[in-house]
Amino acid sequence: AKVFIFVSLFEGFGLPVLEALQCGTPVIVSNASSLTEIVENAGILVDPNDTGDIKSALEKILSDENLYNILKKNCVADAARFNWLNTAEETIKIYNDILR
Repeated sequence: AKVFIFVSLFEGFGLPVLEALQCGTPVIVSNASSLTEIVENAGILVDPNDTGDIKSALEKILSDENLYNILKKNCVADAARFNWLNTAEETIKIYNDILR
């Protein structure tokens, strides 16, 4: 895919976005959910209720080759911040804190 658009109003985490980033696909995501924590330098945040904002972001990525290449280059780095080992370690840390 050239770009992945995921503009949900509420998202628990956003595995589809993370998968797109791992594939090197720039993303357009909602600025009204947890997706802002996943996408740092590899996508554009938009208002999910504003179709004009979504359209503008899509046009920007598809028409600006320099922007597209920058976003694409940053995909893997953004995705690399998340992995199952870190998730497990952080979860164990939370459980240990609760048990104290």
